Amino acid sequence: MRAWGCRHLRIFSSGAGVRATGALATAPLWECRWLRAEMNEWLDILYRYCGEVLSGDSASIAQLRAAGFDCSAGQWSFFLPALHVWLANLTPTQAPLDYPAFLKQLYASDFNERLARQGAQIVIADNRGQVSESLYRLQRLS
Repeated sequence: MRAWGCRHLRIFSSGAGVRATGALATAPLWECRWLRAEMNEWLDILYRYCGEVLSGDSASIAQLRAAGFDCSAGQWSFFLPALHVWLANLTPTQAPLDYPAFLKQLYASDFNERLARQGAQIVIADNRGQVSESLYRLQRLS
């Protein structure tokens, strides 16, 4: 059985189907903004920006530079804590995602597979021994 949710709603999935418990359990699942937003919105935004960087979109690159990222056409370097804060500021309509949950969802996602279809990947550019201290980089596949 899989379980996910927030403090207002827990979703349970098993071979017997899906059931919900909690204060929002009577609401249709597609109306639970938290469930839709938290699970997809920030990943979709990150994926969109990666695509724009890869295509050399000057407006997106300028936005990323203004946010303090090292970015140029086809390449974007970042630390995960800074990426987390930046994404949280871009998704103010959703419940805040704490940093450990952000990492868990990022690592559990198919993000690098999606990027590979665009001919790119995120790599560790400078391994400093800790996930939060290492520098990551979006780059084209070599």
